[in-house]
Amino acid sequence: MIEFIDNLDKELFWFIHYTLRNNLCDFLAPIFRNKLTWIPLYLWLAVYINRKKKEDFFILITVLVLGIALNDFFCSKVLKLVFERIRPCFQFIGRAHFKDFHLCSDTFSMPSSHAANHAFIAWTLIQFFKTKGMSILLVLWVILISFSQVYVGVHFPGDVLVGMLVGVLFSTLILWNYQRYAHWVSSFTKNFYK
Repeated sequence: MIEFIDNLDKELFWFIHYTLRNNLCDFLAPIFRNKLTWIPLYLWLAVYINRKKKEDFFILITVLVLGIALNDFFCSKVLKLVFERIRPCFQFIGRAHFKDFHLCSDTFSMPSSHAANHAFIAWTLIQFFKTKGMSILLVLWVILISFSQVYVGVHFPGDVLVGMLVGVLFSTLILWNYQRYAHWVSSFTKNFYK
């Protein structure tokens, strides 16, 4: 069963990385997977959060920053060392078009920290705001980043799927704790904004 899943993962990888190759994706994928590309979106989200949930702004930003730090640490320093999966750009070195991107990292592949961190942000905000438009925007954002990770050859599809799952689970755990202590958090933030 594990061998079947691994083979399916690799077949899907080759379909995305090689069969779907085109000049537009060659140009856009490296941009979309770059964290700096999304700074305007992060700033817009901060303004949106402050406008829509002013009393919860401080705590939500704190939850996001601490959650991303914990999520990233868990993915990079724990799970990657447990799975020890070699990145496709090293596993298949010299094949397809990895050399065109020069984005391969010397860390392990499973799970994708990019996918985990962005899924964490997206799921947290989706649960906090519960609006259809925001939910669609954030889900598309995570899919776009995750697709780009596979397209440029730094991750297998399974890596980004596991990363997204980890991000959603971390968000759910943190939001569950937030709800348990929401009364204390609300009184703290109200005092903070006085």
